[in-house]
Amino acid sequence: MNDIVCPNCGKKIQIDQAVKHQLEETILKEERHKQKLELEKATNRAKEELEKKYKLEAEKELEKKPG
Repeated sequence: MNDIVCPNCGKKIQIDQAVKHQLEETILKEERHKQKLELEKATNRAKEELEKKYKLEAEKELEKKPG
């Protein structure tokens, strides 16, 4: 009575294995989403830092030029 039939392949699966698999998939999906968000944040921070750096360098170069 702990078995169910997979609707995709017709194979008998123990309920606890099915629930475990579903939980693992849900957790993996959430972790991937978190990692994607963290990567986007880090990328944006790096872009902002580079923009600041190049802006400061450009301003210094303009100050050096006689005008």
